[in-house]
Amino acid sequence: MAAQTTPAAAVRAVPSRGMGVVAARPICAGEIIFDPEPPVLTVVAKACETWTCAWCLHACKEHTRTGRNEASQASQFCSERCQQAAEACPAFVLFDSARHLASEAALRYVYGRAKAREARAKKTAGSATPADAKGKRPLVQEDVDDDDDEEEEDEEESAEDDLRMLLAVAAQRCAAREGHEQSKRASIEFERLCSPEDVAEALQARSRQLLDALRETESDSSRKRQRSDHERDDKVSVVVRNIVGAIGAHLSAANTLARIHCNSFGVMAHADICDPLVEDVDDERRLMVRGTVMYARLSRFNHSCAPNVCRFDRFDEDANWAASSAVSLRSAGDMWNGRADSYVLAMTDIPAGEELCISYLPLIWIRRDRRERLEGYGFRCICPRCQVEVDEDDEEDDEEDDEEEGEEEQQQKKIVDDVQDEEEGNATLRTYYELWINRHTCSGCCGTLAPIAINSCDERCSRCGRVECDAELSFRKRLEASNS
Repeated sequence: MAAQTTPAAAVRAVPSRGMGVVAARPICAGEIIFDPEPPVLTVVAKACETWTCAWCLHACKEHTRTGRNEASQASQFCSERCQQAAEACPAFVLFDSARHLASEAALRYVYGRAKAREARAKKTAGSATPADAKGKRPLVQEDVDDDDDEEEEDEEESAEDDLRMLLAVAAQRCAAREGHEQSKRASIEFERLCSPEDVAEALQARSRQLLDALRETESDSSRKRQRSDHERDDKVSVVVRNIVGAIGAHLSAANTLARIHCNSFGVMAHADICDPLVEDVDDERRLMVRGTVMYARLSRFNHSCAPNVCRFDRFDEDANWAASSAVSLRSAGDMWNGRADSYVLAMTDIPAGEELCISYLPLIWIRRDRRERLEGYGFRCICPRCQVEVDEDDEEDDEEDDEEEGEEEQQQKKIVDDVQDEEEGNATLRTYYELWINRHTCSGCCGTLAPIAINSCDERCSRCGRVECDAELSFRKRLEASNS
C-alpha cells in the first residue's frame, strides 16, 4: 500500500545535468511515474487544425467537431466542453486572435532568407552580368531546383511552428499580467524550465528574423483592419499589437525559443484519425505530429540513449484498454478538462535514487546521428551507451591512425593489459546494448516498448500504440530467427 501512496519520483538537481527526475523509491516495470498534470502550453500544428481539438489536442470526429466561427478558419473543438473551457481562458482567446499571423510571417521569413542567400551568391560570383565568358548566367529565382523548394517548404513549416509557439507564450504572459491565475501559474512553470545559453545564442539570429517578419506582418494586417472600419477588427488589432509587443518587450525571443526547443514534446497522430486529405505522414505507420505540448514535470526528464522510462500520449486510445489500465488519467483530468494527457512508464525495475531518463530520439539511431541531433539541445550525450558504441567513421579513423603510427608505438599499445581489458569490456557492452535496443524497439515502427502495467508481459509501443503480447518471448523468437 505504501508503494502506491508514496510518490514514485521527484524533481531534483542532478550533478552536471541541471534539474532532473530521480526515483524517490523502488519503481516497478510498468509503473506510472507521475500523476497527470495540466500542460504548461499546448499548440496545434497548422496542418492538423481542421481535425484536432485546439484545447485538448484530441482528434475531432466529424459528428463532434465544433468551431467558434464556421465561416472563418476558426479553431476546432472535440466537444462543447472543450470549447467552453477555451473561451473561458484569456490566454487561449488572445492566441486565437493572433495565430493567423504566423503563416504570413513564416512566408516573409523564408522569402527574406532566400533573398539573402541570393544576394550572397551574387556577391560570391562577382558582378551580375547577363553572361560571363563561359556563357553562364547569374543566379535568379528560377534557378532553384526541386530540392531547394522542398528545403524552403520545411523551413517555412519550422518557422511557422516557432512563431505559433512564440505567440502562445506571449499570449499567456499577457493574460498573466491581466490577473488570470491559471496563466500566472503556467508562466511561472514555463520560466522554470531550462534554457541552455548556447542554444539560445545559436537561435539569436533566427529569433530576430522571425520577430521582424512578425512585426511587418502585424503592421500590414493592422492597416487592412483600419481600412475595414469594423469595431471587432479594431479590438483584434489591439490584442495582436499587445501580443507582438509582449514578445519583444517582456520576452527574450531567443531564450524562449531555446526553452521551447529543449522542453517540448511532439504529440503523434495515427492514420485512422487523421484527416483523409492529409498526405504528409510516414509511409509505414502513417504517423504525424499533430501538436506541441509542454509540462512542468514531464519536461524535466533528461535524456539517455539507453532510457529507463518512456513517455506515452493518451490521445484517442482504445477505450477498453484505458478502462483496464492501472490509473485512469481521464477521470483524474477533470481539473483541466483532460487537456493533453501524457504519462511516463517505467521500462524496467528501477532502484531508489537512480535518475529517470527518457530518450529524445529513436533508440535505433546510431551514435553519430544522435550526437548531431542532440547538439540542438545544447549538450553532448555521455551516457554509458554512447561511451562504448563506435561509429563507422571512428573505426576508419582508428585504422588510419594505426597506419600512421610506427611499429614501436603499436607494440606499446598491445602490451597494455588494462587497455585490452577495457576494449574487451566495451565490446561486451556494445553487444549488450545491441540486444537491449532490439528488445525494447517496436518491430513495426521502431518506437519504444514498455510494459502496459505492473507485472505485465505485454508491452505497448510509444509511437504507434501497438501492443506486443509477451514481448520477451517475441524478442527471443526474433533473435533465434536472425541467428538461424
